[in-house]
Amino acid sequence: MVTFSLIQLLNLPAIIILGILTSIDDIKHSKIRNKYVLFSIIYSLVTLFVTILFIYIRGEKISIGYISLFFSNLLLALVFGFIVWISGLWSAGDAKLFLSFSALIPLTIYKWGTIGIFPSYIILINTFTPLFIYYFVKLFFKIKFKILISEIRMAINPKQLFNLLIFFLGFSWIIQIIIKFIGLDSNYIIRLAALIFIFFTLKKVLKKWLSFFGFFVLGIRLILFPLTFDILRDIFFYFSSFIGLRVLMGLGFYAFSDKIYIESLESGMSLAEDIVKKDGKYVRVRDIVYYPMHVFFKENNFESVFSNFRRLNKKDVKIINKLHTSGKYPTHDVFVRSEIPFAIFLFLGVLLTLIFRGNFLVSIFSVSFL
Repeated sequence: MVTFSLIQLLNLPAIIILGILTSIDDIKHSKIRNKYVLFSIIYSLVTLFVTILFIYIRGEKISIGYISLFFSNLLLALVFGFIVWISGLWSAGDAKLFLSFSALIPLTIYKWGTIGIFPSYIILINTFTPLFIYYFVKLFFKIKFKILISEIRMAINPKQLFNLLIFFLGFSWIIQIIIKFIGLDSNYIIRLAALIFIFFTLKKVLKKWLSFFGFFVLGIRLILFPLTFDILRDIFFYFSSFIGLRVLMGLGFYAFSDKIYIESLESGMSLAEDIVKKDGKYVRVRDIVYYPMHVFFKENNFESVFSNFRRLNKKDVKIINKLHTSGKYPTHDVFVRSEIPFAIFLFLGVLLTLIFRGNFLVSIFSVSFL
């Protein structure tokens, strides 16, 4: 494959400018402007064309492999971003920004880590690793032991754990086939993330029929592939990891929210809990997860009194103040989310990808053991 060094020269300034502008926008306005995204994608296509033309004029061989990988990566980034957005895992702006960076980062950058036909998944690894480190540090300094015990008890929900067990037993082999087809490393973390994502997506669609569907898929598996000790070991890992993740997400409610008086609420604030009408009463239902993972673990199945409690408008503020002053909602305070703009972490993930030329963890450990 010809090294498209010209693309690196042309795209690097655009990547830096895009990262800075979108991070500032996300901090100030909590949104990503479409003009940045559109310009980035068009610019990446133009620089690809210019590079191909430059190579052609010099009489060198054009790498069809690079071009096909560029478009397969772009297509998978688009599909991945759309699915994650439609499932509620991140905003439309975050999905579009991921697509923009996927288009701009030259494929010749990816040296460390298996890329398959979707090199941009490395951006996700480099983004979410620092995000989770920040998450754990904040949990360590803010969470009390009694809260931890309470969250562990809440995580052990027999009905949901049973559904998970059936689902993991039935779907783990399908996930492995899909990951191998894409050409990614079939490790525990990737399989676990894929299983959790599919589980909650199907739960949202199938609802009460999820258990029946899980039994059906499990039956097919037992016919085609009998269970072995290695498979049961993997299922135990998925199961215990899910419980741990559920506890961490519950703790995130306390680590990433602050209590304020209802009278202090303002338009634009994001609540860490919803107000719903249940059995004729207005009650608070916490949104247990730091954005963007709330949909997977939400505990609220009732209709909210707000148009969007994660981004209050003036009407929402009036509603909760009216409920409070009328005595229908007697509680004096609410939890407001302290959000960290995701664009900053995505830009950090991109910078790590550029600096370490791929998966920064693989790069660090590979150099350490040389």
